Amino acid sequence: MPDLTWQTKVLIVVVAVIVLGLGLGLGLGLGLKGKGGGGEPEAYYMATGNNSADTKTIIWSQNGISWNEISSEGASFSGKGRFVAYYPSMRIWLATGVHTGETTSTILWSDNGKKWNRTVKGGFSAGVDAPNGGYSIAFDDTNQIWYATGGASTPISTILWSGDGKSWNPIDSGGFTSHGLNIYYDHNARTLLATGVDSDSSKTIQFSTDGKNWASGVGNNTFSTSGGIYVTGKNA
Repeated sequence: MPDLTWQTKVLIVVVAVIVLGLGLGLGLGLGLKGKGGGGEPEAYYMATGNNSADTKTIIWSQNGISWNEISSEGASFSGKGRFVAYYPSMRIWLATGVHTGETTSTILWSDNGKKWNRTVKGGFSAGVDAPNGGYSIAFDDTNQIWYATGGASTPISTILWSGDGKSWNPIDSGGFTSHGLNIYYDHNARTLLATGVDSDSSKTIQFSTDGKNWASGVGNNTFSTSGGIYVTGKNA
């Protein structure tokens, strides 16, 4: 093998350093991803449902085929999870469900999808049957605010809002006399829509442009007092 010139030796060293640096950077990035280091949650798929084992009311999967129960070291629902959501800019999972004794366990949050936590403040009525517990979640990506619906003793607490997903607050006006069911944010219209159960059938669909003050729509084409179930956005 011929002797290498000093220029060639320097070039080899530089290339080696660059490759090593890229390798270390890639390894570090993958290591942090999904572990609270600024990447996506490690559990890429989440589902909620009914199970007598509380740790199986929320389950997670990395491929959508093999599913796992959440950690028993964290919080969980009492036999029934109803909804789960994630929004990239917030880097937090949120789920709603029922709990027999704690209102702060009707909305749970997680930064990795495996170990869940009770809310710091706020939640819905405790109990395992309707109208108790949390139902649905929506995210206002314009103002970076979470919203959730559920059961409560006062209408303004059937829709809650949060800036971090951990502390929840009642709205200022509106809401349902029994419980909120579904909630949706229309980004283009900058409007929130919610359905729920109310003693006044004209109030089973409500809207808000600021998230704090809610009102019913105009006209008689609403649902019965047993409530609207689902709402979604315009088709254009």
